[in-house]
Amino acid sequence: MTMTLDEAIKHAEEVAEEQESNAHMHKDMMVFKQNIKHNIAAKLQEESMNECIECAEEHRQLAEWLKELKRLKEQQPCEDCISRPAVDKLSKELVHTTRDKADFLCHFWEGLQKLPPVTPQQKIGKWIINKEYNGYETKITDCKCSICGEEALLTKSYSMDGQSIVLCPSNYCPNCNAKMEK
Repeated sequence: MTMTLDEAIKHAEEVAEEQESNAHMHKDMMVFKQNIKHNIAAKLQEESMNECIECAEEHRQLAEWLKELKRLKEQQPCEDCISRPAVDKLSKELVHTTRDKADFLCHFWEGLQKLPPVTPQQKIGKWIINKEYNGYETKITDCKCSICGEEALLTKSYSMDGQSIVLCPSNYCPNCNAKMEK
């Protein structure tokens, strides 16, 4: 059976949760068997519990790696991107070594052509949402980007019942263009 990346992430998270649940069950059984003096059985329960914990940790790690892979796959390739710090360094060097604007522009253009390409990294952030309850309803008081600290653009949408309006932050920060995790 072939799985999509999203299905593999979901499966790894489900297995991790199931194994954590199994570990709790084994722990409860181990405590019960220790209380009734079945030490060998308690030891076996402890081993099973430890195996479940290890399996859960491995699946949590797998899910994190798959999420990172998904993020990297979603990144837009760029064949003509250069580093801002490299451009800044080039321009500062040329300011002090060129005679006039035409000489600067000529050398600057040549320098730009020699700069190595870079792969842009998509910034991933979260909305930091502050809410306030006024005794009747909970309202968003402000919503800021975890990367740059700027406020979100809130859009109106209707709730499931179609009656009330819900304010939702955008999927991207309007200031730094970071993609927001849900």
